[in-house]
Amino acid sequence: MESPTSTNFPLVQLKRIDPIIHLNRAEALLTGSDYDTVSANPRSEHLIAELDESVWVTTLTDELRDALAAADETHRRRVAELWARSEEFDGDIDPADLLPVVDELADLARQAKAAGDRLYCRTCL
Repeated sequence: MESPTSTNFPLVQLKRIDPIIHLNRAEALLTGSDYDTVSANPRSEHLIAELDESVWVTTLTDELRDALAAADETHRRRVAELWARSEEFDGDIDPADLLPVVDELADLARQAKAAGDRLYCRTCL
């Protein structure tokens, strides 16, 4: 069986990050939109494949991709600080642990945007 991280596509492996709850909050912080607006986007967490009960693929929004791709270091650092303090993490994560996540996602987003590609989330339990 294929491992959960096997893919032919560039990826960022995230641990302790819920792709729906946490990434929607990150997008809200990056774009200045409110969480409900982000969640209402048709590409936000839209299921496109379910390989079995423990592996599925959802869409991420173009707004998240574009905001990540455009974020400079200062903005990424500020987002990591605010994101760590968000209710979704319940004070259980250090901003220093989130900054590399934001940086890796930004790198992936820049690659995707340059290629005219979109972002997807493959979740494995």
